[in-house]
Amino acid sequence: MLPKPRFLKSLEEIFIHSWWVILFSLLCYTWLEHENRQQRVAFHELTQQLMELKNHQIEASKQRIYLLNQINSQSDPAWVELTLIKILGLIPENQKKIYFSHENE
Repeated sequence: MLPKPRFLKSLEEIFIHSWWVILFSLLCYTWLEHENRQQRVAFHELTQQLMELKNHQIEASKQRIYLLNQINSQSDPAWVELTLIKILGLIPENQKKIYFSHENE
């Protein structure tokens, strides 16, 4: 039988004497990958929440502008008439109100 090369012999000695270091390194790597995955999931969830909040902010801004326009135009008689027609269902005296009904069969 041929003797082992010195390099392989020293490699075996390193592995035998420091197996715990290799095991510890593998455990640390596994833990690191697990934490990295959790961080990516949390980042994705927070990104989704951010997009939802931005959309909510845009809608709230549109609603705010609409309400400001409503408040600013309250002194306009045409606006008052339109509001009475639109919200309360009232009509001017010279117009007829038509009702549509849906009959369930």
